[in-house]
Amino acid sequence: MRRSTKKEVIHEIRQHIKECVYDENGDEYKTYKEAALRLVSEFQRVANHSYNISHQERFRDYMQGIPFNFEYMYYEQKKIVSQWLQSDPDNYTDQEAANMYYDLIYRTIKGFTRSGSSLN
Repeated sequence: MRRSTKKEVIHEIRQHIKECVYDENGDEYKTYKEAALRLVSEFQRVANHSYNISHQERFRDYMQGIPFNFEYMYYEQKKIVSQWLQSDPDNYTDQEAANMYYDLIYRTIKGFTRSGSSLN
């Protein structure tokens, strides 16, 4: 099983984000940075409100609303997570796989800022 902090895993997650996020015209972004900034911007606009839950939990909630073209079926999330981490899909329950999918994406885009505000 690969660690989620390995460069190869991070690269695969970034590529997935780039393929899933699209602009106002429905076109994919050319770079990961553009896609990540768009995802952060939309998350902040739609769902980043101060409640008594963490930013990461708010991001999970946001992702369950199926923004852009991210996977929403447990089967697909489980398949992708196990591919990224090179692990057996049966190691995860559906909910564990979904949380890992959302959390890995969250951790990958966490550092991006826009207009001085961060995802944190």
